[in-house]
Amino acid sequence: MKQKNILVFDQNYGLWYDRRRDDHERVRRRDGDVWGPFYEQPFGRSGQGTAWEGLSKYDLNRPNAWYWSRLKEFAEKGNKDGLLLFHENYFQHNILEAGAHWVDCPWRSTNNINQTGFRNLLRLQETNESLLQICFMTSLIRFAVSYTDNTSASV
Repeated sequence: MKQKNILVFDQNYGLWYDRRRDDHERVRRRDGDVWGPFYEQPFGRSGQGTAWEGLSKYDLNRPNAWYWSRLKEFAEKGNKDGLLLFHENYFQHNILEAGAHWVDCPWRSTNNINQTGFRNLLRLQETNESLLQICFMTSLIRFAVSYTDNTSASV
């Protein structure tokens, strides 16, 4: 990155957890027989119920410790070389365009145990924010800031 004069790395979590969704189909997966490599999500699994992709539902109040530790490690290593990690919690990479990017999203009510209030439509743009949704989002932001508080290499 430094050789190409790139000082900021723009990062976001994966659009889905495993490679099966690369086909962009919106179908519900019949089981959790996932294909690697995996795109870890910032939220932990609950061990309860079944999400759209066949694994247990997410708990939006439970951070995925592995995901956050790897992100922090990446930011710290980059900091040593003067590089900045720009982490996007709310990127909109085609969520508004492609239902396949929404069907496995942890925020979709079908995929979590938290009763977020998001309708189970296949297009995020058709939902309205509620106070509960804002509380979940605020909680995620506070966690991300506290987790990287001692790391000057992340935004």
